[in-house]
Amino acid sequence: MTQRQREGYREKPENMTHLRGNLLVMKTHPRIVFRGKVDTIQAKVLLLMEEYRNEAGFYKDLADILNGLREVLGSEVKGRGNQRILSLRSG
Repeated sequence: MTQRQREGYREKPENMTHLRGNLLVMKTHPRIVFRGKVDTIQAKVLLLMEEYRNEAGFYKDLADILNGLREVLGSEVKGRGNQRILSLRSG
């Protein structure tokens, strides 16, 4: 652990973000990049939901996809595996 890591920062550097708790990482960290990509996909699904709001079946499918993406992102942020996704990998 470096002296800077032990002491911490008075202010969060602009090029860093919180991975969890008070752990700061570069904004280019793979987990931060992954979170951004999942967030972008969620936004695109929301736009599709608006576009297809009158097509009940497709809208519901998109809502299911959105809920799954929210679970993935929530699990990643909290640092725990998503059991539904893990069960797909083993089956």
